[in-house]
Amino acid sequence: MNLRTSAALGTLLALTLVACSGGDTTTGWNPDPAATSGDDSGTPTPGSDAGTPTPTKDSGTTPPVADAAPPTPDAGTPNDGFDAFQHHNLDVINAYRAKLSVAPLTLDAPLSTFALAGSVESTKDHIAHQHFITAGNNGTLWTSGFKSTAGENQGDPNGWYVMDSDPTKNEMKQIDQIQLQMYNEGPGTGEAHGHYMNMMNSKFNRVGIGLVEVSGSLYLTNDFSD
Repeated sequence: MNLRTSAALGTLLALTLVACSGGDTTTGWNPDPAATSGDDSGTPTPGSDAGTPTPTKDSGTTPPVADAAPPTPDAGTPNDGFDAFQHHNLDVINAYRAKLSVAPLTLDAPLSTFALAGSVESTKDHIAHQHFITAGNNGTLWTSGFKSTAGENQGDPNGWYVMDSDPTKNEMKQIDQIQLQMYNEGPGTGEAHGHYMNMMNSKFNRVGIGLVEVSGSLYLTNDFSD
């Protein structure tokens, strides 16, 4: 098992939480990335979304969808504590955000530690967002690097399928396809657009990236906050 700190997805699943004035958490989708999330009544427990696409091996052709421009490398250096795969994940998200002139995210160490723990848990229980949900329920979410908002995108809880025999190319391709599939959800309300809304949300300015490879399958978790 190869572990690295960072943020991620597979059977694409997304969650968003808001810290209320009373200190509890609520779930909800915000159709406007620039809008301020308001308090909801009650505190429903976040659940994984349904009807999300499952990765399948295709014939090698790419669906006719708009991809991001080649990502511009961020300001991080190899000595900043993050590896090339985490930086690539960040660069791809920021390339999509740049399409709408949304400010770039920065990699965050505490959020990446949390995201890595989420990916590790997925390799064991294969339950989407279970780490995030548990932390939201017991209150530790808000002491793990999140501030007033929290969003999570996660890949397939069974791991994203192997895409290349070369380990480096494989992980880069997996990251690219996961993020592309999320971006292609497009804007909107409800679970079907959750990943897009998280990755494009202008209220988020930090991301944690947790990546774990198990026998070539990628477990990816991306955690977002202000």
